[in-house]
Amino acid sequence: MRNHHGSLILAACLGTATLAVAAESSRPASNADPIEKLITQLGSARFKEREAAAQALDAAGPAALRALERAARGNDPEICRRAESLVHDIEKRLESAELLKPKRVHLLYQDTPLREALADFSRQCGFALNLHGADSRRITLDTGEVSFWEALDQFCGKAGLVEQAPPSPPANGQEVVRVWNGNGGRQVLMVHSSSQVSTEANFDGPLHLQADKPRVLPTFYAGAVRIRALPNGNHASVPSGETQIHLQVLPQPLMGWQSLVDVRVDKAIDEHGQVLAPALTTNSTTHTEMLQRAGNRAMFFDASTGRPVYDTREIPVRLKTADQPSKMVKELKGAITAQVQTPLQPVITVDDILKAKGKTFRGRDGESLKISDVAEDADGNLKLRILLEEPMQGNLAMNRRMIIRANRPVVRNGVVMRGGIMRETGNPGESKLVLLDSKGRNLSLEMTASGTALNGTAIVQDMQMTFRPRSDASVPRKFVYSNRRLVNVEVPFTLKDVPLP
Repeated sequence: MRNHHGSLILAACLGTATLAVAAESSRPASNADPIEKLITQLGSARFKEREAAAQALDAAGPAALRALERAARGNDPEICRRAESLVHDIEKRLESAELLKPKRVHLLYQDTPLREALADFSRQCGFALNLHGADSRRITLDTGEVSFWEALDQFCGKAGLVEQAPPSPPANGQEVVRVWNGNGGRQVLMVHSSSQVSTEANFDGPLHLQADKPRVLPTFYAGAVRIRALPNGNHASVPSGETQIHLQVLPQPLMGWQSLVDVRVDKAIDEHGQVLAPALTTNSTTHTEMLQRAGNRAMFFDASTGRPVYDTREIPVRLKTADQPSKMVKELKGAITAQVQTPLQPVITVDDILKAKGKTFRGRDGESLKISDVAEDADGNLKLRILLEEPMQGNLAMNRRMIIRANRPVVRNGVVMRGGIMRETGNPGESKLVLLDSKGRNLSLEMTASGTALNGTAIVQDMQMTFRPRSDASVPRKFVYSNRRLVNVEVPFTLKDVPLP
Protein backbone atom coordinates (compact mmCIF):
# COMPACT_ATOMS: atom_id res chain seq x y z
CA MET A 1 0.00 0.00 0.00
CA ARG A 2 2.84 2.30 0.92
CA ASN A 3 4.58 1.47 -2.38
CA HIS A 4 1.41 2.20 -4.34
CA HIS A 5 1.06 5.58 -2.63
CA GLY A 6 4.70 6.39 -3.45
CA SER A 7 4.11 5.47 -7.09
CA LEU A 8 1.18 7.87 -7.27
CA ILE A 9 3.29 10.68 -5.84
CA LEU A 10 6.11 9.95 -8.33
CA ALA A 11 3.68 9.88 -11.25
CA ALA A 12 2.18 13.18 -10.14
CA CYS A 13 5.63 14.76 -9.94
CA LEU A 14 6.60 13.46 -13.38
CA GLY A 15 3.33 14.71 -14.83
CA THR A 16 3.92 18.16 -13.38
CA ALA A 17 7.45 18.22 -14.77
CA THR A 18 6.21 17.11 -18.19
CA LEU A 19 3.61 19.89 -18.25
CA ALA A 20 6.26 22.42 -17.24
CA VAL A 21 8.58 21.27 -20.04
CA ALA A 22 5.74 21.38 -22.56
CA ALA A 23 4.77 24.87 -21.45
CA GLU A 24 8.38 26.01 -21.70
CA SER A 25 8.79 24.53 -25.20
CA SER A 26 5.64 26.31 -26.38
CA ARG A 27 7.21 29.70 -25.63
CA PRO A 28 9.36 31.33 -28.35
CA ALA A 29 13.03 30.54 -27.81
CA SER A 30 14.96 33.55 -26.63
CA ASN A 31 17.74 32.81 -29.11
CA ALA A 32 15.44 32.20 -32.11
CA ASP A 33 16.51 33.78 -35.42
CA PRO A 34 15.20 37.38 -35.26
CA ILE A 35 14.81 37.48 -39.06
CA GLU A 36 12.54 34.42 -39.04
CA LYS A 37 10.52 35.90 -36.16
CA LEU A 38 10.01 39.10 -38.13
CA ILE A 39 8.96 37.14 -41.22
CA THR A 40 6.37 35.28 -39.14
CA GLN A 41 5.19 38.65 -37.85
CA LEU A 42 4.51 39.73 -41.46
CA GLY A 43 1.44 37.49 -41.24
CA SER A 44 0.20 38.92 -37.94
CA ALA A 45 -3.50 39.66 -37.57
CA ARG A 46 -2.58 43.17 -36.39
CA PHE A 47 -1.72 45.72 -39.08
CA LYS A 48 0.73 47.65 -36.88
CA GLU A 49 2.71 44.48 -36.17
CA ARG A 50 2.88 43.63 -39.89
CA GLU A 51 4.07 47.14 -40.73
CA ALA A 52 6.66 47.14 -37.94
CA ALA A 53 8.03 43.78 -39.13
CA ALA A 54 8.22 45.01 -42.73
CA GLN A 55 10.14 48.13 -41.68
CA ALA A 56 12.57 46.10 -39.57
CA LEU A 57 13.21 43.61 -42.39
CA ASP A 58 13.69 46.43 -44.87
CA ALA A 59 16.26 47.99 -42.53
CA ALA A 60 18.03 44.61 -42.21
CA GLY A 61 18.61 44.71 -45.97
CA PRO A 62 20.95 42.04 -47.40
CA ALA A 63 20.98 40.10 -44.11
CA ALA A 64 17.28 39.32 -44.58
CA LEU A 65 17.32 38.72 -48.33
CA ARG A 66 17.64 34.91 -48.47
CA ALA A 67 15.04 34.35 -45.75
CA LEU A 68 12.66 36.73 -47.54
CA GLU A 69 13.17 34.89 -50.84
CA ARG A 70 12.17 31.64 -49.12
CA ALA A 71 9.18 33.34 -47.49
CA ALA A 72 8.02 34.69 -50.86
CA ARG A 73 7.58 31.06 -52.00
CA GLY A 74 5.58 30.07 -48.90
CA ASN A 75 1.89 29.34 -48.37
CA ASP A 76 0.71 32.41 -46.42
CA PRO A 77 -0.58 34.96 -49.01
CA GLU A 78 0.10 38.00 -46.80
CA ILE A 79 3.64 36.90 -45.93
CA CYS A 80 4.34 36.02 -49.58
CA ARG A 81 3.11 39.40 -50.82
CA ARG A 82 5.08 41.43 -48.30
CA ALA A 83 8.21 39.28 -48.63
CA GLU A 84 8.17 39.61 -52.42
CA SER A 85 7.84 43.40 -52.16
CA LEU A 86 10.71 43.58 -49.66
CA VAL A 87 12.94 41.42 -51.87
CA HIS A 88 12.29 43.78 -54.80
CA ASP A 89 13.06 46.90 -52.74
CA ILE A 90 16.24 45.51 -51.17
CA GLU A 91 17.57 44.16 -54.47
CA LYS A 92 16.89 47.51 -56.16
CA ARG A 93 18.83 49.37 -53.46
CA LEU A 94 21.74 46.94 -53.72
CA GLU A 95 21.79 47.27 -57.50
CA SER A 96 21.66 51.07 -57.29
CA ALA A 97 24.49 51.13 -54.75
CA GLU A 98 26.60 48.92 -57.00
CA LEU A 99 25.93 51.05 -60.09
CA LEU A 100 26.76 54.25 -58.18
CA LYS A 101 29.94 52.84 -56.63
CA PRO A 102 32.75 55.29 -57.49
CA LYS A 103 36.17 54.56 -58.88
CA ARG A 104 38.57 55.35 -56.04
CA VAL A 105 42.08 56.69 -56.56
CA HIS A 106 44.98 58.08 -54.53
CA LEU A 107 46.91 60.85 -56.24
CA LEU A 108 50.34 61.47 -54.72
CA TYR A 109 52.69 63.89 -56.49
CA GLN A 110 55.71 65.81 -55.31
CA ASP A 111 56.82 68.55 -57.71
CA THR A 112 55.69 66.33 -60.62
CA PRO A 113 55.38 67.70 -64.17
CA LEU A 114 51.69 68.37 -64.82
CA ARG A 115 51.38 66.18 -67.90
CA GLU A 116 53.16 63.31 -66.16
CA ALA A 117 50.80 63.61 -63.19
CA LEU A 118 47.76 63.73 -65.48
CA ALA A 119 48.95 60.59 -67.28
CA ASP A 120 49.24 58.82 -63.92
CA PHE A 121 45.77 60.03 -62.91
CA SER A 122 44.38 58.67 -66.17
CA ARG A 123 46.06 55.28 -65.60
CA GLN A 124 44.65 55.03 -62.08
CA CYS A 125 41.07 55.82 -62.99
CA GLY A 126 41.03 54.15 -66.41
CA PHE A 127 39.48 57.20 -68.09
CA ALA A 128 40.95 59.42 -70.80
CA LEU A 129 41.98 62.84 -69.45
CA ASN A 130 43.31 65.33 -72.01
CA LEU A 131 45.15 68.57 -71.29
CA HIS A 132 44.79 71.25 -73.96
CA GLY A 133 47.66 73.61 -74.58
CA ALA A 134 51.33 73.39 -73.66
CA ASP A 135 51.93 73.46 -69.93
CA SER A 136 55.28 73.16 -68.18
CA ARG A 137 53.93 73.58 -64.65
CA ARG A 138 54.49 71.08 -61.85
CA ILE A 139 52.13 69.84 -59.17
CA THR A 140 52.39 68.71 -55.55
CA LEU A 141 49.31 66.92 -54.24
CA ASP A 142 48.22 64.17 -51.85
CA THR A 143 44.48 63.47 -52.14
CA GLY A 144 44.30 60.40 -49.93
CA GLU A 145 41.97 57.68 -51.21
CA VAL A 146 38.96 59.48 -52.68
CA SER A 147 36.39 59.11 -55.43
CA PHE A 148 37.20 60.05 -59.02
CA TRP A 149 35.27 63.34 -58.92
CA GLU A 150 36.80 64.40 -55.60
CA ALA A 151 40.26 63.62 -56.99
CA LEU A 152 39.57 65.55 -60.20
CA ASP A 153 38.37 68.63 -58.34
CA GLN A 154 41.41 68.57 -56.04
CA PHE A 155 43.72 68.06 -59.02
CA CYS A 156 42.16 70.94 -60.99
CA GLY A 157 42.18 73.23 -57.95
CA LYS A 158 45.86 72.57 -57.30
CA ALA A 159 46.93 72.75 -60.95
CA GLY A 160 44.78 75.72 -61.99
CA LEU A 161 42.70 73.74 -64.49
CA VAL A 162 39.03 73.68 -65.42
CA GLU A 163 36.93 71.18 -67.31
CA GLN A 164 36.31 72.18 -70.88
CA ALA A 165 32.59 72.29 -71.62
CA PRO A 166 31.35 70.16 -74.54
CA PRO A 167 30.60 72.21 -77.67
CA SER A 168 27.05 73.55 -77.92
CA PRO A 169 25.21 72.86 -81.18
CA PRO A 170 23.76 75.78 -83.14
CA ALA A 171 20.27 76.75 -82.03
CA ASN A 172 17.46 76.12 -84.48
CA GLY A 173 13.87 75.61 -83.40
CA GLN A 174 12.04 75.68 -86.71
CA GLU A 175 11.42 72.00 -87.39
CA VAL A 176 10.26 69.22 -85.08
CA VAL A 177 10.40 65.52 -85.95
CA ARG A 178 8.68 62.87 -83.82
CA VAL A 179 9.82 59.26 -84.02
CA TRP A 180 8.57 56.17 -82.17
CA ASN A 181 10.89 53.21 -81.73
CA GLY A 182 8.07 50.65 -81.64
CA ASN A 183 5.23 49.64 -79.34
CA GLY A 184 5.76 50.86 -75.81
CA GLY A 185 9.09 52.43 -76.70
CA ARG A 186 10.36 55.94 -76.15
CA GLN A 187 9.27 58.85 -78.28
CA VAL A 188 12.10 60.96 -79.61
CA LEU A 189 11.37 64.64 -80.14
CA MET A 190 14.10 66.38 -82.08
CA VAL A 191 14.70 69.97 -83.09
CA HIS A 192 17.26 69.92 -85.87
CA SER A 193 18.99 71.95 -88.51
CA SER A 194 21.25 69.25 -89.94
CA SER A 195 20.38 66.02 -91.71
CA GLN A 196 21.81 63.79 -89.00
CA VAL A 197 21.82 64.27 -85.24
CA SER A 198 22.77 61.75 -82.56
CA THR A 199 20.40 61.54 -79.62
CA GLU A 200 23.06 60.32 -77.24
CA ALA A 201 25.12 62.61 -75.06
CA ASN A 202 28.61 61.21 -74.59
CA PHE A 203 29.26 60.72 -70.88
CA ASP A 204 32.23 58.39 -71.32
CA GLY A 205 34.88 60.95 -72.10
CA PRO A 206 37.53 61.81 -72.80
CA LEU A 207 37.42 64.66 -70.29
CA HIS A 208 39.16 67.76 -71.57
CA LEU A 209 41.00 70.13 -69.23
CA GLN A 210 42.41 73.57 -69.88
CA ALA A 211 44.29 76.19 -67.89
CA ASP A 212 41.99 78.60 -66.05
CA LYS A 213 41.07 79.59 -62.52
CA PRO A 214 38.62 77.04 -61.06
CA ARG A 215 35.42 78.39 -59.50
CA VAL A 216 34.26 77.15 -56.14
CA LEU A 217 30.66 76.00 -56.64
CA PRO A 218 28.21 74.26 -54.29
CA THR A 219 29.02 70.59 -54.91
CA PHE A 220 27.83 67.21 -53.68
CA TYR A 221 29.62 63.92 -54.37
CA ALA A 222 27.14 61.06 -54.61
CA GLY A 223 29.47 58.14 -55.25
CA ALA A 224 30.13 58.02 -58.99
CA VAL A 225 28.02 61.15 -59.62
CA ARG A 226 28.93 64.79 -59.04
CA ILE A 227 26.09 67.29 -58.58
CA ARG A 228 26.76 71.03 -58.74
CA ALA A 229 24.73 74.22 -58.62
CA LEU A 230 25.80 76.30 -61.61
CA PRO A 231 26.11 80.09 -61.66
CA ASN A 232 22.84 81.80 -62.49
CA GLY A 233 22.34 82.83 -66.08
CA ASN A 234 19.38 84.28 -67.94
CA HIS A 235 16.15 83.58 -66.04
CA ALA A 236 13.80 85.74 -68.08
CA SER A 237 11.56 82.73 -68.75
CA VAL A 238 10.97 81.99 -65.04
CA PRO A 239 7.38 82.93 -64.08
CA SER A 240 6.68 85.62 -61.50
CA GLY A 241 6.73 84.29 -57.95
CA GLU A 242 9.34 81.66 -58.77
CA THR A 243 13.11 81.33 -58.76
CA GLN A 244 15.33 78.76 -60.41
CA ILE A 245 18.53 76.82 -59.79
CA HIS A 246 20.41 74.95 -62.51
CA LEU A 247 21.98 71.69 -61.39
CA GLN A 248 24.82 70.12 -63.33
CA VAL A 249 24.81 66.33 -62.98
CA LEU A 250 27.92 64.54 -64.23
CA PRO A 251 28.35 60.76 -64.07
CA GLN A 252 31.70 59.08 -63.72
CA PRO A 253 32.88 58.03 -67.19
CA LEU A 254 32.14 54.44 -68.25
CA MET A 255 29.46 53.88 -65.59
CA GLY A 256 26.71 53.19 -68.14
CA TRP A 257 24.87 56.49 -67.62
CA GLN A 258 22.06 57.06 -70.11
CA SER A 259 20.07 60.15 -69.14
CA LEU A 260 18.49 62.25 -66.43
CA VAL A 261 14.86 61.39 -65.78
CA ASP A 262 13.63 63.60 -62.95
CA VAL A 263 14.58 65.70 -59.94
CA ARG A 264 12.81 65.81 -56.58
CA VAL A 265 13.22 68.52 -53.96
CA ASP A 266 12.61 67.41 -50.37
CA LYS A 267 13.86 70.52 -48.58
CA ALA A 268 14.84 74.06 -49.56
CA ILE A 269 15.58 76.60 -46.79
CA ASP A 270 16.79 80.14 -47.52
CA GLU A 271 19.04 82.38 -45.41
CA HIS A 272 16.01 83.67 -43.45
CA GLY A 273 14.88 80.17 -42.52
CA GLN A 274 11.98 80.34 -44.98
CA VAL A 275 10.82 77.20 -46.74
CA LEU A 276 10.94 77.50 -50.55
CA ALA A 277 8.43 75.01 -51.91
CA PRO A 278 9.02 73.25 -55.25
CA ALA A 279 7.15 74.96 -58.08
CA LEU A 280 4.92 72.71 -60.14
CA THR A 281 5.20 73.22 -63.89
CA THR A 282 2.88 72.00 -66.62
CA ASN A 283 4.07 69.58 -69.26
CA SER A 284 3.73 72.22 -71.96
CA THR A 285 5.94 74.64 -70.04
CA THR A 286 8.52 71.94 -69.42
CA HIS A 287 8.51 70.86 -73.07
CA THR A 288 8.96 74.41 -74.32
CA GLU A 289 11.73 75.09 -71.86
CA MET A 290 13.52 71.87 -72.74
CA LEU A 291 13.22 72.56 -76.47
CA GLN A 292 14.77 75.99 -75.96
CA ARG A 293 17.66 74.43 -74.07
CA ALA A 294 18.07 71.54 -76.49
CA GLY A 295 18.93 73.64 -79.52
CA ASN A 296 20.14 71.16 -82.11
CA ARG A 297 20.17 68.19 -79.75
CA ALA A 298 17.61 65.41 -79.62
CA MET A 299 15.00 65.20 -76.88
CA PHE A 300 13.56 62.09 -75.23
CA PHE A 301 10.02 61.85 -73.89
CA ASP A 302 8.65 58.90 -71.95
CA ALA A 303 5.77 57.49 -73.99
CA SER A 304 3.86 56.34 -70.91
CA THR A 305 3.98 59.60 -68.93
CA GLY A 306 4.59 62.27 -71.57
CA ARG A 307 7.37 63.69 -69.40
CA PRO A 308 10.76 64.60 -70.86
CA VAL A 309 13.74 62.34 -70.24
CA TYR A 310 16.54 64.86 -69.94
CA ASP A 311 19.42 64.02 -72.21
CA THR A 312 21.64 66.90 -71.16
CA ARG A 313 24.01 67.42 -68.27
CA GLU A 314 21.83 70.08 -66.66
CA ILE A 315 18.44 70.01 -65.02
CA PRO A 316 16.46 73.04 -63.75
CA VAL A 317 14.99 73.20 -60.25
CA ARG A 318 12.18 75.71 -59.78
CA LEU A 319 11.19 77.00 -56.36
CA LYS A 320 8.42 79.29 -55.19
CA THR A 321 9.61 82.54 -53.66
CA ALA A 322 8.79 83.36 -50.02
CA ASP A 323 7.57 86.55 -48.32
CA GLN A 324 11.07 87.95 -47.80
CA PRO A 325 13.35 88.12 -50.85
CA SER A 326 15.87 85.27 -50.86
CA LYS A 327 19.46 85.56 -52.02
CA MET A 328 20.59 82.07 -51.11
CA VAL A 329 19.33 78.57 -50.41
CA LYS A 330 21.18 77.56 -47.27
CA GLU A 331 20.24 73.91 -47.75
CA LEU A 332 18.84 72.19 -50.83
CA LYS A 333 18.07 68.53 -50.30
CA GLY A 334 16.51 66.09 -52.73
CA ALA A 335 17.19 63.30 -55.19
CA ILE A 336 17.81 62.93 -58.90
CA THR A 337 16.49 59.95 -60.82
CA ALA A 338 18.68 58.77 -63.66
CA GLN A 339 18.61 55.95 -66.15
CA VAL A 340 21.72 53.75 -65.97
CA GLN A 341 22.71 50.72 -67.99
CA THR A 342 23.86 47.72 -65.98
CA PRO A 343 27.02 45.79 -66.85
CA LEU A 344 26.56 42.62 -68.85
CA GLN A 345 24.91 40.10 -66.51
CA PRO A 346 23.43 36.59 -66.84
CA VAL A 347 19.74 36.61 -67.75
CA ILE A 348 19.05 32.95 -68.58
CA THR A 349 21.21 29.92 -67.72
CA VAL A 350 20.65 26.46 -69.22
CA ASP A 351 22.36 24.07 -66.79
CA ASP A 352 22.70 21.09 -69.15
CA ILE A 353 22.61 22.11 -72.79
CA LEU A 354 22.95 18.51 -74.02
CA LYS A 355 19.58 17.62 -72.43
CA ALA A 356 17.76 20.87 -73.24
CA LYS A 357 16.47 20.17 -76.76
CA GLY A 358 12.90 21.42 -77.18
CA LYS A 359 12.88 23.23 -73.83
CA THR A 360 12.16 26.93 -73.25
CA PHE A 361 13.79 28.94 -70.46
CA ARG A 362 12.60 32.35 -69.28
CA GLY A 363 14.21 35.43 -67.74
CA ARG A 364 12.70 37.72 -65.13
CA ASP A 365 11.99 40.61 -67.52
CA GLY A 366 10.11 38.71 -70.22
CA GLU A 367 13.07 37.21 -72.09
CA SER A 368 12.80 33.65 -73.38
CA LEU A 369 15.34 31.22 -74.80
CA LYS A 370 14.18 28.13 -76.69
CA ILE A 371 16.70 25.40 -77.49
CA SER A 372 15.26 24.31 -80.83
CA ASP A 373 17.91 21.73 -81.63
CA VAL A 374 21.02 20.12 -80.15
CA ALA A 375 22.77 17.64 -82.46
CA GLU A 376 26.22 16.22 -83.18
CA ASP A 377 27.46 16.00 -86.76
CA ALA A 378 29.70 13.34 -88.34
CA ASP A 379 32.86 15.24 -87.35
CA GLY A 380 31.90 15.40 -83.68
CA ASN A 381 30.91 19.07 -83.80
CA LEU A 382 27.95 20.16 -81.68
CA LYS A 383 25.24 22.00 -83.62
CA LEU A 384 22.94 24.35 -81.70
CA ARG A 385 19.86 26.19 -82.88
CA ILE A 386 18.22 28.64 -80.50
CA LEU A 387 15.32 31.07 -80.59
CA LEU A 388 15.98 34.14 -78.43
CA GLU A 389 13.12 36.52 -77.69
CA GLU A 390 13.74 39.88 -76.03
CA PRO A 391 11.12 42.52 -75.10
CA MET A 392 11.34 45.33 -77.65
CA GLN A 393 11.73 48.22 -75.26
CA GLY A 394 14.52 46.55 -73.36
CA ASN A 395 16.29 45.52 -76.55
CA LEU A 396 16.02 48.83 -78.36
CA ALA A 397 16.51 51.06 -75.36
CA MET A 398 19.39 49.16 -73.83
CA ASN A 399 21.45 47.89 -76.70
CA ARG A 400 21.07 50.49 -79.41
CA ARG A 401 21.28 54.19 -80.08
CA MET A 402 19.08 56.03 -82.50
CA ILE A 403 20.38 58.35 -85.20
CA ILE A 404 17.78 60.51 -86.88
CA ARG A 405 17.98 60.94 -90.63
CA ALA A 406 15.48 63.52 -91.78
CA ASN A 407 12.80 62.28 -94.21
CA ARG A 408 14.47 58.91 -94.81
CA PRO A 409 12.31 55.99 -93.61
CA VAL A 410 14.43 52.92 -92.92
CA VAL A 411 13.54 49.27 -92.32
CA ARG A 412 16.07 47.41 -90.18
CA ASN A 413 15.61 43.80 -89.05
CA GLY A 414 11.88 43.96 -89.65
CA VAL A 415 11.49 47.18 -87.61
CA VAL A 416 10.21 50.21 -89.48
CA MET A 417 11.92 53.34 -88.21
CA ARG A 418 10.26 56.40 -89.73
CA GLY A 419 13.15 58.76 -90.18
CA GLY A 420 15.60 56.77 -88.08
CA ILE A 421 17.82 53.71 -87.86
CA MET A 422 19.20 51.72 -84.97
CA ARG A 423 22.84 50.87 -84.45
CA GLU A 424 24.48 48.55 -81.93
CA THR A 425 26.55 49.76 -79.01
CA GLY A 426 28.51 47.93 -76.35
CA ASN A 427 32.05 46.80 -75.74
CA PRO A 428 33.81 45.30 -78.77
CA GLY A 429 34.12 41.54 -78.45
CA GLU A 430 31.48 41.36 -75.74
CA SER A 431 29.53 38.11 -76.07
CA LYS A 432 25.92 37.75 -74.98
CA LEU A 433 25.84 33.97 -75.60
CA VAL A 434 28.41 31.76 -73.88
CA LEU A 435 28.94 27.99 -73.76
CA LEU A 436 30.78 26.64 -70.69
CA ASP A 437 32.21 23.23 -69.83
CA SER A 438 31.81 21.42 -66.50
CA LYS A 439 34.76 23.38 -65.08
CA GLY A 440 33.27 26.74 -66.07
CA ARG A 441 35.70 27.31 -68.93
CA ASN A 442 34.51 29.26 -71.96
CA LEU A 443 34.12 27.11 -75.07
CA SER A 444 34.37 28.59 -78.53
CA LEU A 445 31.10 29.03 -80.42
CA GLU A 446 30.89 29.89 -84.11
CA MET A 447 27.77 31.62 -85.41
CA THR A 448 26.83 29.95 -88.69
CA ALA A 449 23.45 31.56 -89.41
CA SER A 450 21.11 34.09 -87.83
CA GLY A 451 17.93 35.99 -88.54
CA THR A 452 15.96 38.66 -86.71
CA ALA A 453 12.27 39.48 -86.87
CA LEU A 454 9.68 41.57 -85.05
CA ASN A 455 7.02 39.61 -83.18
CA GLY A 456 4.49 42.00 -81.66
CA THR A 457 6.38 43.76 -78.89
CA ALA A 458 9.45 41.52 -78.97
CA ILE A 459 12.58 41.05 -81.06
CA VAL A 460 13.04 37.38 -82.04
CA GLN A 461 16.45 36.09 -83.12
CA ASP A 462 16.84 32.66 -84.72
CA MET A 463 20.49 31.59 -84.42
CA GLN A 464 22.48 28.54 -85.45
CA MET A 465 25.85 27.89 -83.82
CA THR A 466 28.58 25.28 -83.97
CA PHE A 467 30.87 24.11 -81.15
CA ARG A 468 34.07 22.39 -82.20
CA PRO A 469 35.58 20.21 -79.44
CA ARG A 470 38.98 21.16 -78.08
CA SER A 471 41.94 18.83 -77.74
CA ASP A 472 41.38 18.49 -73.98
CA ALA A 473 38.01 16.79 -74.64
CA SER A 474 35.96 19.41 -72.75
CA VAL A 475 32.27 18.54 -72.62
CA PRO A 476 29.73 21.37 -73.13
CA ARG A 477 27.59 21.89 -70.06
CA LYS A 478 26.09 25.33 -69.40
CA PHE A 479 24.69 27.74 -71.96
CA VAL A 480 24.37 31.31 -70.69
CA TYR A 481 22.56 34.26 -72.24
CA SER A 482 23.64 37.62 -70.79
CA ASN A 483 22.48 41.15 -71.48
CA ARG A 484 22.44 44.67 -70.13
CA ARG A 485 19.37 46.26 -68.53
CA LEU A 486 18.21 49.82 -68.11
CA VAL A 487 17.41 50.66 -64.51
CA ASN A 488 16.33 53.85 -62.79
CA VAL A 489 18.56 54.79 -59.88
CA GLU A 490 17.90 57.46 -57.29
CA VAL A 491 20.82 59.74 -56.46
CA PRO A 492 20.25 61.70 -53.22
CA PHE A 493 22.02 65.04 -52.81
CA THR A 494 22.41 67.90 -50.33
CA LEU A 495 23.79 71.27 -51.46
CA LYS A 496 24.72 74.10 -49.13
CA ASP A 497 24.77 77.88 -49.71
CA VAL A 498 23.38 77.93 -53.25
CA PRO A 499 23.13 81.52 -54.62
CA LEU A 500 19.82 82.60 -56.15
CA PRO A 501 19.38 85.06 -59.05
